[in-house]
Amino acid sequence: MADLLTELKRRNVFRVGVVYVVTAWLLAQAGDLAAENFGAPDWVMQMFMVMLALGVPIALIFAWAFEITPEGIKKEKDVDRTQSITPTTGRKLDRFIIVSMGIALVYFAVTHQWGTEDPKPTTVTESGVGKSIAVLPFANLSDSAENEYFSDGIAEELLNLLAKIPELKVAARTSSFSFKGKDVDIPTIAQKLGVETVLEGSVRRSGNKVRITAQLINASDGFHLWSDTYTRELDDIFVVQDEIASHIADALRVTLDIRDQGAVTARPTENLEAYEAVLRGRHLFLQRGKGPLNAAIKEFEKAIELDPDYVDAWSGLAMAYGVLYFYTSEITQEDSVGRSVELATKTIELDPYNGMAYSLLAFGFENTGDMVKAHEYHNRAIELSPNDPTILSWYSEFFGDMGYTEEAAEWSARAYALDPLSPVVVMDFSYAQLELGNPEVALPYSKFVWDGGLREGFVWNGVFRALIQMERFDEALAWADELPLRAGEPAASLEPQRAAARAVVEALMEPTGENRARARRALQASGDAGISSNAPRYLALLGEADAAFVELERASRRDSTSYAVLFEPAWDELRGDPRTLAILEMRGAIDLWHKIGPPDHCRAVGDTFECD
Repeated sequence: MADLLTELKRRNVFRVGVVYVVTAWLLAQAGDLAAENFGAPDWVMQMFMVMLALGVPIALIFAWAFEITPEGIKKEKDVDRTQSITPTTGRKLDRFIIVSMGIALVYFAVTHQWGTEDPKPTTVTESGVGKSIAVLPFANLSDSAENEYFSDGIAEELLNLLAKIPELKVAARTSSFSFKGKDVDIPTIAQKLGVETVLEGSVRRSGNKVRITAQLINASDGFHLWSDTYTRELDDIFVVQDEIASHIADALRVTLDIRDQGAVTARPTENLEAYEAVLRGRHLFLQRGKGPLNAAIKEFEKAIELDPDYVDAWSGLAMAYGVLYFYTSEITQEDSVGRSVELATKTIELDPYNGMAYSLLAFGFENTGDMVKAHEYHNRAIELSPNDPTILSWYSEFFGDMGYTEEAAEWSARAYALDPLSPVVVMDFSYAQLELGNPEVALPYSKFVWDGGLREGFVWNGVFRALIQMERFDEALAWADELPLRAGEPAASLEPQRAAARAVVEALMEPTGENRARARRALQASGDAGISSNAPRYLALLGEADAAFVELERASRRDSTSYAVLFEPAWDELRGDPRTLAILEMRGAIDLWHKIGPPDHCRAVGDTFECD
């Protein structure tokens, strides 16, 4: 055995084996990158890997049986041992191994360091659902660009129909529609959305005629599982939608074993004018902003006038009012949410199984401090719509406000898995990680949204909070100057807010009494929005306990605060303060704790609770 090992070393067999393995690994990385960029089917990479694996014994046999000489490659038995240059060859192989290993280490370090900037939550486990589809926005082939709402609406209606199939995972509308107008191939889209099939199509409308083309594509190989074209009268639009959804269900049943096709058949209204008004309303609602939301409200109200029993119109109107206060100061949160609750109640009268309506009602109960009822209605919404990322995100926010930071992170991760390209859903995940004390996880998500073009205060704040938690104060100081102006605020209000952000960072860098006092004054003078809505958090970090509680109470009167701050790392030193428990009791959290148990950082003590 010893002689065999000695001979293997002399013939450089071990060195050749190492060289081959390292080279094969580098080739595999390059091949994987090329296959991904060219959209090659999975079997191409699989065959490439098999060929590399088969090369291992061939390389080892070659190293044993042959030797490199100055005259070329010869059989080992034909080489005079006294003339052998295997030691020289061995040294060359050693240098090659060192260089190759260096390249491999650099590649590994770069991909694992830079790769953290591509949001992929480490807390999410794969759902294991193989029956999955993304519905892309249908191309508008009509003569008028104004029919864009109609082609988008058809795709969205199909998405909603398919989402009713229990066994089918359907990518959320926000993520699917984020590819609109972009030159991205089907395999890449499927990979980003985590689906195996993609539905795309086009709509051409002329007068009362509509022509819809749809094709279902298998993302792994690009083959069409099904395709068809429908030319019908507009009066038959619901029949066409049902036919498309049913044909897709049939095709997926063959490939993905889906059984429940009957769930997709429902006719929302008999009034086509009302139907088009709802499509326009949804199109405007998704644009957000004061103007689009007010226009959406008018469209939903028009649909209700035309068909008072049209559930989608009532639900759309309830959603529009539910978020309106966030985009304009012309309506208070109390009035906005109150109107939304009225409309959601009407929606449930017409459709007792409308999950979004229950979620809006839960938000209403939160607004009035009845957290037990809010929890009950959130649960009902989840039961009815377990795959609606908006409902899951709102449930996450509710748990965060009530102190259940682990549960908040779990629900936000579920929402992200369904809608990974929605800026709001991504930010909810980022905020949940901040509240959990994981700023290094949260930061790339907030940056992803910011770099994607959503330059809003809540996105800026996600980055700012993460940098402060990580004590990257130089970066936080520079980031203060990126604070954007909130819509509707006067331009003159921006500099005081940025100055307050800078003062906070400077006080954290050098926590002198003078710096803390200056930061406190800057926060109190910065207005009623922007950085000031986070004043309790930063004052707590600076050790300004009394000021933190004053600002928390002040912010709550403006309806602009999240009570999740009470369970963040920033509030660690103040959580045991009796004033914290008093705030939570006023908020209604204690009643919920009595029902479902205390959250993280708190425990029951007799009839009350203690937090630390």
